[in-house]
Amino acid sequence: MRCDVAVVGAGPAGSVTAALLAESGLRVTVLEREGIPRVKPCGGGLTLKTWNLLRELGFRVEGIPRVKKISRIRLIGWGKEGTLDRRPFAVAVTDRAKFDEWLAREAESRGANVLEGTSLRGMRRIARGWEVRFDGGILEADYVVGADGAAGKTGLLAGLRSGWTTSELILALDVVLQDRSGDDLVFKMDAVDGGYGWVFPFDGGLNIGVGGIPHPGMDLARALRAHLSWLGEPDGWEARGGVIPVGARRVVAGNRVMLVGDAAGLADPFTGEGIYYAVLSAEVAARSLLRRRGGGDPVRSYVDGMSSVLEEAGVRLKVSKIVLPRIRKFFEIMMVYRPIAEKFTDYAIGKISFSGFWRWAKRRLPLAWLKTLVSP
Repeated sequence: MRCDVAVVGAGPAGSVTAALLAESGLRVTVLEREGIPRVKPCGGGLTLKTWNLLRELGFRVEGIPRVKKISRIRLIGWGKEGTLDRRPFAVAVTDRAKFDEWLAREAESRGANVLEGTSLRGMRRIARGWEVRFDGGILEADYVVGADGAAGKTGLLAGLRSGWTTSELILALDVVLQDRSGDDLVFKMDAVDGGYGWVFPFDGGLNIGVGGIPHPGMDLARALRAHLSWLGEPDGWEARGGVIPVGARRVVAGNRVMLVGDAAGLADPFTGEGIYYAVLSAEVAARSLLRRRGGGDPVRSYVDGMSSVLEEAGVRLKVSKIVLPRIRKFFEIMMVYRPIAEKFTDYAIGKISFSGFWRWAKRRLPLAWLKTLVSP
């Protein structure tokens, strides 16, 4: 079997890459180790910037299943609470399993060949690209896109990356409660040291979880039980665990292989958001691969196209190492100096860049900190 591009993984990064390439006439095969729909620990939040990007790429976002648009955000912690409102909405929340299925079927409808229950077993460099071994067969591809997440094999087999350090990961646990309702996004900032707890309402249910940067003494199971108890939910729900890589890799491509989404470690260390960066990197990868028709080097094009994304990710990671160990103090600052909370929210939903937020915030933090000393 031969194709132009083999995509490993049918999450948002893989399915968007496949859809964009297939609709442009390339032969694309997607290898997904699980069946579709698949269980994926994730809050299921599509920020305004994610929603707009999907629409710009030609996806009919109005058809996303079980979606609920939320404009009001509640920030709670250490006896304090604040509310923010962002119109038209801040986050559109969906059932993540249904969202992934919707994207995979979109890729299929545009001509991609999606093979479910098919694990990557090995890769060997050949003259015209790669020989990809998987359950049940061998695939020859001119290029390979690794969209197989934090624990994926593509980057390792291609020699682009090794494992992750604990400082480059967020650990998370969540539960999905069907037949529940809610109107607000809730972030409980004291649920986990160096992280937060959340409540994300989607159409017909709630996603509830906790997550943060791992550290000695971290007990996410206990934190999740306490979070559920705080919400009035009984213990005993079956929790799902996940790993979110935030240590963006400078080496994201080489030797006819590109890494996208979580495989490249692009998630936000502050919010844990990964879907936007999955879609963004998928767009850059697809555009780069399509440029080969004009005689260009897709890998070089992808590296160049991702340079600003990686630079911004590096700034986020550097600042997170300052802020997250002191999250209570920063939360208190946001509660007494509302513009910082508002500006951070603008960053999170895509109205400004993180670098823009941080340049703005650094000039105001000393005054904001003084306000916390005199606040009641």
